Amino acid sequence: MKKTELLLFNNVSVGIEQSMALHNLSMVIFQEEITGILYENSVSGEALLKLLSGNGEVKNGTVSYCRKKLTDLKYLKKQHSIIGPVPNVIHTLSIIDNVFFSQYSLCIMRKRVYQTKLQKLYYLFDIHIPFQKTVEELSVVERVQIELLAAYISKKKYVILSQFSSMFSADEMELLVPVIMKLHMLGTAVIVVDSYERFIYRITDKAYIMKNGTAVDFLSGESLNEYAVTKAFCPYVSPGSDRLGQDKLYEEMQVSGKAVLSADQVETKLLKKLNFVLREGQILKVCYTDRKLAEDFAGLFTGQTALKSGNMVWKGPESSQGKPRVGVVYADSVHKVLYPDHTVEFNLLYPVMTKTSRLFWSEKYLKHMKQLLAEELPEEIYGKKVRDIDDTSKLSLVCAKWYLYRPDILLYVKPFPSFYYEGDKLTEKWMKKIAARGTGVIALESNWPSYIEISGIAKNLDHYAK
Repeated sequence: MKKTELLLFNNVSVGIEQSMALHNLSMVIFQEEITGILYENSVSGEALLKLLSGNGEVKNGTVSYCRKKLTDLKYLKKQHSIIGPVPNVIHTLSIIDNVFFSQYSLCIMRKRVYQTKLQKLYYLFDIHIPFQKTVEELSVVERVQIELLAAYISKKKYVILSQFSSMFSADEMELLVPVIMKLHMLGTAVIVVDSYERFIYRITDKAYIMKNGTAVDFLSGESLNEYAVTKAFCPYVSPGSDRLGQDKLYEEMQVSGKAVLSADQVETKLLKKLNFVLREGQILKVCYTDRKLAEDFAGLFTGQTALKSGNMVWKGPESSQGKPRVGVVYADSVHKVLYPDHTVEFNLLYPVMTKTSRLFWSEKYLKHMKQLLAEELPEEIYGKKVRDIDDTSKLSLVCAKWYLYRPDILLYVKPFPSFYYEGDKLTEKWMKKIAARGTGVIALESNWPSYIEISGIAKNLDHYAK
């Protein structure tokens, strides 16, 4: 059967903030297929979403839609829907209003008519959400189901599913898969954009693997599996094994100079064959459901977990000089790290690590420090005692200490414990800010709020349980 070409990117390059995020990217997306795109860092992911949604600016190359070259990407804005961590539903409207919102400019019907239409849609997609539910009461799965119905009603040519692997558990995915497949069968193309392959394995017909801003591999059918994906990201995987060749790994780190830590076939009391590479400026998402697995993993960084076999290569060829500086942020770090009877300024100047020599207290350093933190900590707060500032400022203060200290690796243990939107978004902001200074950040979390937009490589500890 002849396939219908929907999108074609030919040697496309896209820049973000004076740096090239996508380099000579070439791929084709067909209307009849569910296409996956797996990327490794947040910059490439952000640029890719902008490109697919018509919000990017192409520096080089060409973009074609339905075999017609586009001179302005804005044409794509009306052709798609993005469904992901950021809700598209309007909380002041009912479920019916959200599904049929795009139709109001065409015709006005009585509410009963729309209820009948929605009942038919529910039957068509096998959805069972009570009409009387308010939008605020919807679960994340139900919210996504409503957004998929809205995409169908508004006749979008394609939908972009972003970061579903970090949003949903396996059981939640199974509730969404039939709705997505039905939408696809009714003629809507589906593009899955993710930094973690779990959902891509489950639903896509083919997948492009992106590394360093360009497509390095194309997988489909039986070739779309964990080994092939690992090999695409790490070319030195041995056949029949997922073990990284140590000599090649050292060579790669020596050439790039950016690897902070490599775990190769690591085995502990509870974990087996754990592999990952953490690089400067990268945020590694580590998911888990078993608390003991999480404690075992965190102990690798705090020295409380014994390594039975495998290698933890710290800073590659520089590992003989000792381990890098490692910091850990716990949910209760506000109480553990800060001195409540001292001022904010004292807490920022006092070293996070007790073995570190005291920072030089000069007016020049103080001025530089306040300039670095001006956006997050207003100057009037520096003279206040920690016990007199609000919880949000205390959280910022903990993160600011690590931002100033610049460890090589910073491990966040359950950074989003309360699903408190303002606090969680603040933590997310600091994670990105700290990573931007070159620190390799690891976020160890069991429940990722849907509104958290951290992208990057993800690992699921459950896959490495003994």
